[in-house]
Amino acid sequence: MENTQKKKSRVSEFVIVILVILCAFLVIADMTTNVIADLDTQRNQVVIESTGVSTPKARPTYPPNYTPPPVNEAN
Repeated sequence: MENTQKKKSRVSEFVIVILVILCAFLVIADMTTNVIADLDTQRNQVVIESTGVSTPKARPTYPPNYTPPPVNEAN
């Protein structure tokens, strides 16, 4: 009777180990599929090359309390 109990427990242990290995394989397969899909989208992305037009240089900013000088209307 003891032999049958040990065999049943070993069979259940083997089933659990097989399920764990199967789940680990499925997770790795899913991660691999996602990485391959991500790499494929990077190859298909459009690359914008510079056209040589430069942006204008930044202008100096005035302090917050700056008031422009009055316009001379005599000229």
